[in-house]
Amino acid sequence: MKRLEKLLNNTSDRLNLLIKDMDDESCLYQKDSDEKIISASLIKVLIMARVLEEVKRQTLKLSDTLYLKEEFILEDTKTFKKAKAYSIEDLITYMIIDSDNTSTNLLIRHFGMATFNEYAQNLGLTATSLQRYMLDEEAIRQGLNNYTSLKDMYHLFSLLFRHEILDDGLCDKAIAILYKQRCNDQLSFDLPKIPFAHKTGSLPFKSRDTGVMSINGHLYFIGAAIDSKEDDGNLKLMQRLGEAIYDDLNEK
Repeated sequence: MKRLEKLLNNTSDRLNLLIKDMDDESCLYQKDSDEKIISASLIKVLIMARVLEEVKRQTLKLSDTLYLKEEFILEDTKTFKKAKAYSIEDLITYMIIDSDNTSTNLLIRHFGMATFNEYAQNLGLTATSLQRYMLDEEAIRQGLNNYTSLKDMYHLFSLLFRHEILDDGLCDKAIAILYKQRCNDQLSFDLPKIPFAHKTGSLPFKSRDTGVMSINGHLYFIGAAIDSKEDDGNLKLMQRLGEAIYDDLNEK
């Protein structure tokens, strides 16, 4: 990982990194991957998996609907413009591919935070916890936040790709949604159009991107988190990380 190491030697930003081979689970690079970090929207992958668990248990169907009240529609949404009933499938899809916060909050409100935290514990995601709704500034001021680690994110993606949770069809459904990701301004921004099942996360001064990338037909987990003095979380550095990691793995 020569290009990656050279890049890392020229930054003062706080970085967490984890790169693993999905076939043999070998670690190709890691830096503080077990550190508990503010998750931003990475937590939405856990939320999707837990909702799909209810589908597996047959307590609901993907076609079932939840009613979205107008008062719960957030200003940042690009999808939900009026009060109406939306299907579970649409809610989890837009939560992932557009990182929609309105759909996320509706799912949290319906199932309850404790449901997702219990699921995280059952899966062995020791650093992962859901403490607040999306865009809840008051909760943040009270010291509440959502957390994970790159190690936890690798474990969750690995469970999905190895079909070790849910069932085969639902794992495939979750992975297909992740492959449709439309928030591609981080690791994959300057890369060729290659399969990348991933979830990004952004907060002021923070950038996150984790997922499974296919390079030359081989699957790699790539997880990166930057905490920066720059308001956009040093998005340019994240993009350069993606280039360096891709070039290094492309030569393996």
